[in-house]
Amino acid sequence: MFFTKTEPEYLKKEIKFFYSIKMNNVPDDFTSHRRLPDGTLDIVLNLKKPIYISKDRNRFEQMPPVALTGLYTDKCFLKYEETIHVVCAVLQPGYAHLFINDTLEHHKAATNNAEQVFGSSIQALRERMHTIDEEKEKHQLFEKFLLSHIRISRNGYSMNNIENAIVTIHECSGAVSINNLCKKHFISERNFRRKFIEYVGISPKKYAAIIRMKSFCSLHHYGMNYNHCVNKLEFTDQSHLHKEFIKIAGINPDNFFRQTNVISEKFLQLV
Repeated sequence: MFFTKTEPEYLKKEIKFFYSIKMNNVPDDFTSHRRLPDGTLDIVLNLKKPIYISKDRNRFEQMPPVALTGLYTDKCFLKYEETIHVVCAVLQPGYAHLFINDTLEHHKAATNNAEQVFGSSIQALRERMHTIDEEKEKHQLFEKFLLSHIRISRNGYSMNNIENAIVTIHECSGAVSINNLCKKHFISERNFRRKFIEYVGISPKKYAAIIRMKSFCSLHHYGMNYNHCVNKLEFTDQSHLHKEFIKIAGINPDNFFRQTNVISEKFLQLV
């Protein structure tokens, strides 16, 4: 399996990172996996065999070759065929609307054809990537494409507030109350929630819960036991951690990590 992740050169505030995943001869036990949400909107260019997505692992739908996806509030399932090669841009929370020119509510818990936003030019970008060998060069080409499609913000003050709040959520690994977040950044809770949903696509409470669970997965992956995770992420006890994890993952942490394969491990690194 080949995994490449790069940082943007020009759109550092607007794009979180780019990544590519390549895998030939996908084993049968890797053909589907459970993916936790990231709270981000992703632009996914599929350069190989079709990829299928499901909310319940029963009914799968084929993803478009160029897709807008990722704003899921809980788990989804991805299924692959013999080969995988995807190139993805992960848009920075709070800035995705500058590329979409539409309310992010239309992309929440959905996988949409990116041509609806970018037109046929994004298919041309996908075809161009077939002629490039290096994944880093593909990412650079992707960034130039997005650079030509970004709009200027009409409300920089609100965007700065949302950006600062997102930074705080990540600094606290998601273990922060929305009330305290609003007090810290001098924002009314009602207005903050409205603007957060407008710019990020999901509520601040749900976004913080997603970051908290991804932080737990990262800590556990690097060897921290449940008790330490409970203390660091400010859960009341291990039962509380399990309950919140099940809300997002659909299963308890023990079963989740038992089912983790090499593909899902890579996605866990995309926090």
